[in-house]
Amino acid sequence: MLTPAIITRRDDLDADAVILRLRARGCLPIRINWEDIYEDAAFSLRLSNEGAPSGRVATDRRQIDVDQIKAAYWRPTLLELPAHESPDGAYIRGEIDGAWTALYRLLDCTWFNRPAAVQSSGCILKRLDRAKAAGFQIPETLISDDPRQLVEFCRAAGGRVVVRPVRLGPIALVANEGRSLLPHWIRSALVTLEELSANVDQLGQSPSILQRYVTGRKVIKVAIVKERLFAAAFTFERGANPLPAAVDLSASGHPQEINLPSTAEKACRALASELGFNYAIVTLVESEAEGLYLIDIDPNASFLWLERVFPQFQIGARLAEELASS
Repeated sequence: MLTPAIITRRDDLDADAVILRLRARGCLPIRINWEDIYEDAAFSLRLSNEGAPSGRVATDRRQIDVDQIKAAYWRPTLLELPAHESPDGAYIRGEIDGAWTALYRLLDCTWFNRPAAVQSSGCILKRLDRAKAAGFQIPETLISDDPRQLVEFCRAAGGRVVVRPVRLGPIALVANEGRSLLPHWIRSALVTLEELSANVDQLGQSPSILQRYVTGRKVIKVAIVKERLFAAAFTFERGANPLPAAVDLSASGHPQEINLPSTAEKACRALASELGFNYAIVTLVESEAEGLYLIDIDPNASFLWLERVFPQFQIGARLAEELASS
């Protein structure tokens, strides 16, 4: 019996939704939580000169043969690490991470999305570079560990910029009374020149990515599930565009299902294909003066809020269909 694998965390509503839809189709997936690989989950894998790799994956609920996995839904996540981990503990954690990563890379299956594809596109610079090649306009972007250049970029951009993390999950958060000890923002945020200048001592510790803040009354979300594409526009009052802080745009923007212009649809499909994404959500902003800008293409984005606004999209059901039929 072929079994889809859902590789996620214990608290993931998107994964829960896909699993429910798989079960409704009579398909029982195996769920591998990131937290469990350090506790209950285990696997064995054997390579030989004859045949494909063989082995078993076990969680606290079930065991399956590796060759039963023909489709996988991979959800990178934020992990919380112990505040004071010993060198031995850090070494063991690294060995566990490396072993499971090797297993995922050897699986002969259809991925949503292949870990190597997500990891190789983890920095937004690659995604923006490919977006430009696909025909999109992109916001002017700077990566630097020179605080003077970062502050000057923000000043030249009008005193407001979007700061972005360099890497796209999984990112380890250090547990310390609920706070992150990382010196930089781990999620995209809109910051002012005053806020940037107040953190100038931290800016040189590691590179930061800043983008010109693209304003516009219309934000377009495009969900891609393999060959299927779903597009929606959210129109805001002038100056009320909530990007990048808001994930769910339905609370403040007027939603409408749309048909993308053929050139934009073709560019979205080409970009996802170039990056190796079978699933992604594209964010576009329609600037009143400058036209359509691609803000990001995110292979980890949640689809649930978009599906709640547009139940006809059935994005979770499409994912389940593809996982069950691969």
